[in-house]
Amino acid sequence: MTAPDRLRALVAEWDELRADLTAHADLLEAAALPAALVVRGRVRMLDDCVRDLRAVVDLMEATMTTPDEPSRPVESGRDAAPTSPAIRWSGWTLAWTAWIAFFLVVEAAALFRKAPGDTFSEHWWSLFRVRARVPVPVRVALLAVQVGFGIWLVGHLAFGWWTL
Repeated sequence: MTAPDRLRALVAEWDELRADLTAHADLLEAAALPAALVVRGRVRMLDDCVRDLRAVVDLMEATMTTPDEPSRPVESGRDAAPTSPAIRWSGWTLAWTAWIAFFLVVEAAALFRKAPGDTFSEHWWSLFRVRARVPVPVRVALLAVQVGFGIWLVGHLAFGWWTL
């Protein structure tokens, strides 16, 4: 069995899993359970994986040769198969790069200066009253906001979850 055939079999298994997940989400929605949103999110992630896997299969088939088949010439130009995703430079890319560079310069200056209340962390701690005495319910609420934001940030940046 060739690699594309194995990948096609995996896609078929994922299609079955998607159908099962969708059926479970329908049942959860019918029972008005919030878990339906989580299951629907997993279905969307699975759809993205399957789409990417199908693209890989297509690319493999376009570039594979069999032992008795001569190798194909390298294509160039508009009809060439993509080799790797390139960074698209745009005004947004430059703006985000400048924003990150500015942040690093400001943070480095604050660290070099070593004065209290200069760094991003110190501002964060002040905003969320990390080192202040606050009532327990307020501390729990502020901690919940920080932990929720942290989980969202890691999931969003590292895995591409929770996008609009």
